[in-house]
Amino acid sequence: MRVDGRVGKTFGTSPEKDSVGFCSRGKGDNMLIDTDGTRENNIATAQTVIAASVSWELAKLAGSSHPYLAPVAVILSLHVTLGKSILHGFRRIVGTFLGAFITMFIAPYLGMFAWTIGLVVLLGMGIARLMALSSEVGHQAAVSALLILAIQAGSKGYSLDRIRDTIIGVCVAILANWVVDIFGLRNNAR
Repeated sequence: MRVDGRVGKTFGTSPEKDSVGFCSRGKGDNMLIDTDGTRENNIATAQTVIAASVSWELAKLAGSSHPYLAPVAVILSLHVTLGKSILHGFRRIVGTFLGAFITMFIAPYLGMFAWTIGLVVLLGMGIARLMALSSEVGHQAAVSALLILAIQAGSKGYSLDRIRDTIIGVCVAILANWVVDIFGLRNNAR
């Protein structure tokens, strides 16, 4: 194997595959290193930093005991386009509601055991599947159910904070994307 001048770019037996077998789409294309779109990446980074900070403050103003949940929702909901941020943000909110609903009623009666973790993950993903919701909603429901099961016992009000802060984070992410779009700061909508 040889490595060309760029960090991390290696070539195996075939010029169109990298060292782990992923197909390359062209010059500068690497799974981990982005050599294109520096301005876009700088804007996305600034957008995420500002939105995460604003969401933290809004969650605190809303009375959250767990304001870190809002920036987490921002980071997970910000996408390249406004439309994708809205879609994925909506799915995140639905999954969070579903996971919280499933767990807030049974968590006080269950301890933290391997079987209870499996149960809440199964319920979150299974109910989403039965309701014909996307796998993204199912995964979010499972994550929310698991976190509520783990944290609720030692931290009252976590379920409500999780729901409220997710909504705050998603709304801030959508607003941040809208501001970037309205001021034309993004060159290309992918």
